[in-house]
Amino acid sequence: MSTAFERLAIPERAPTAADIAQRPACWKLLSVEDDPTYQASLLYSLGNLEYDGIPVEILTAGSAAEAASQLSAHPDIAVVLLDVVMDEDDSGLRLVNTIRERLGNHRIRIILLTGQPGMAPRNDVMRQYDIDDYWQKADLKADQLITLITGNLRTWIYITELERARQGLQLLVEASRALTSKRDLKSFSHTLLEQIGNIIGADEGGIVSAVSNESESLAEAEVMASSGCYSGQASKVPGLIDDSAIHTDIGNARAEKRHIFRDSYSVLYFGNAEIDPREYVTVVKSDTRPSRYHISLLQVFAEQVSGGFANIALNNRLSELAYYDDLLNIPNRNWLVWEMKRLSRQERARLQLTLIDLDRFSDVTVTLGTAFSDKLIEQMYSQLTEKLEDYISIARTGLDSFAILGHRDTAPTDATIRSLIGQPLTIDGAEHSLSITASSLPLSELDHLQPREILRIAECCIDTARQKHLTFLEYSAGFDEEIRQRYALMNDLRLALAQRALHIELQPKVSLSDNRLIGFEALARWEREDGSRVRPDQFIPLAETAGLISELDQLVVELTCEAIKQLNAAGIDVPVAFNASSDELFDPDYFDTLIGTLKKYGVRPEQMNLEITESRAMESYEKIAPQLKRLIEMGMAVSIDDFGTGYSSLSHITHLAATTLKIDQVFVRQIGESPQAAQVVEMILRISERFGLNAVAEGVETLEQRDLLLAKGCRAGQGYLYSRPQRLEVLIDKLASNTVFTLPTPDEQG
Repeated sequence: MSTAFERLAIPERAPTAADIAQRPACWKLLSVEDDPTYQASLLYSLGNLEYDGIPVEILTAGSAAEAASQLSAHPDIAVVLLDVVMDEDDSGLRLVNTIRERLGNHRIRIILLTGQPGMAPRNDVMRQYDIDDYWQKADLKADQLITLITGNLRTWIYITELERARQGLQLLVEASRALTSKRDLKSFSHTLLEQIGNIIGADEGGIVSAVSNESESLAEAEVMASSGCYSGQASKVPGLIDDSAIHTDIGNARAEKRHIFRDSYSVLYFGNAEIDPREYVTVVKSDTRPSRYHISLLQVFAEQVSGGFANIALNNRLSELAYYDDLLNIPNRNWLVWEMKRLSRQERARLQLTLIDLDRFSDVTVTLGTAFSDKLIEQMYSQLTEKLEDYISIARTGLDSFAILGHRDTAPTDATIRSLIGQPLTIDGAEHSLSITASSLPLSELDHLQPREILRIAECCIDTARQKHLTFLEYSAGFDEEIRQRYALMNDLRLALAQRALHIELQPKVSLSDNRLIGFEALARWEREDGSRVRPDQFIPLAETAGLISELDQLVVELTCEAIKQLNAAGIDVPVAFNASSDELFDPDYFDTLIGTLKKYGVRPEQMNLEITESRAMESYEKIAPQLKRLIEMGMAVSIDDFGTGYSSLSHITHLAATTLKIDQVFVRQIGESPQAAQVVEMILRISERFGLNAVAEGVETLEQRDLLLAKGCRAGQGYLYSRPQRLEVLIDKLASNTVFTLPTPDEQG
């Protein structure tokens, strides 16, 4: 007997708008493309596209962030044309992960497009991320594009049918789970009749009967439940149904093991001889013949629940399909939502929800493959069960996340999370260090929210923890308001970037021996129209989270180039440093874009200084070192920022692609108070001298600090002793005639 899914997968005709519950006004397609020219050509090619007499509306996005906004605003998008490589190498894959995991949309059809032949994703990544098709832009002609889109629209209609069927099935599985736990098939049958009536909108009546085996006649069929026009006291089918046509169809359904749909009734067959020797037949009366959509629902529903009549074991298996993770065989996100829904207010008051998220899991999957990432998840789960005590349940809530539901007094703490990070995992004989971020929420403080909203807030806490460089973050009252404010700030930032409303301030770098200007550092600043300022530690992490960091970095580079031109016009010719965000460094196009910007503004490489943080530079040194060396060969200085706070190894330092080490202000501020800080400063200065590097001290605020640095051999510094970061025009007024700074006397500073 073919399954319902097989019957649906081989239709007799192409699906149309009539196959879905309501005929739509238009089909929706989203084109995510950062090349305006190619985007325009797509819009032209698809301008008058229709399917089944319904127009196709084309939505557009120029970045992953814009696409995410469009997807949130239009949940009925059917097809996405997605550029593989946009502002970052993995922007496309991260957007796919957002669609599949964060938005939970598995219906939407995703077609990857690329203009770079070498950027085709691996086959296992295509499967892992549930990507439907992949095309080279150059190979995709207009007629092929239209065929590709209409084919995927057709698939989307099928999947939409199945998704609605799954939703109906989930309601019934929940009801049947409670009933079959008592092995009460009669009550289950009554609920079955109710649910079938709800699915097809029939309320005239129905009957559920059971026969012991294929040879038993209809006269022996036992009535398990009846309703409406079939209500009565009879225990056998012939006593309730006197229509010979229905009798014949019941016989045919049993003999052919299939469902039969007529104009005034439907006969559904349920049977699985391997599990249950009995067969079940349901007859439901209706005013009209069920639509194709309703038949699809009934077919999928019938396929799933037939085993529910057999025994509780198979019913539990059906529950596992909806509520358990296939890899670990533990509860999943759906189960956790269901479990939190059934908690009483008293139970919520005693419980805590902890979410644990593996950092950069998608990078691991893309780099090492799905088999490795599966082993990583298995090892992580094993660690959780070993380290945690007295938890109620652990659920896998996403590809890279777990949720722990437990009592408040035994919930995981910051120390617990750190212990997980401190113990490496052994995978295929090699050790792999974990990097995780966790959040914790007392359910009592979120009693007014639905479980899905609570999970979203927990995930927002994870994002906030990453922005604040925290491993563990506990929810506090008002956090949901903070989320709303951050979302509003993100929209304001997007608009400010589009309008170039941000500016830079420059902080001078000075020769410590003679107070002479030797350079500047450009720092991004955001001042609103009302004069209020947004702190960099607010908007820079937000830009990284919202996918706006590339735009911000590019704007800073352009503003730095403009500043250099104005400084030169005022007779000031010193290099200006700019900061590059960590993720930008791994974009293969970043360095070419940087060099192109310098050429556009007529700025020489030696007039600029690239600053990168130590921790990110060392994390994947081999990937970025060749590009950094390329810049140095062109004449641009490269500084390692916050040196001494990260984890540089001597093996890297010996061939470091840098010209300057910047001594972090943490050590400079304590240089006269802490012997340990003074030793770190001396060590950095010895390293810079040994390997022919320059050294710049950050955060020089007092004459004492300046003198101690000079005594230890440090020749350059920056800080409030010389100048705060200031706007360009202010600095030009001060320095145009004299580039030597006047320092306060000890009495003035005291």
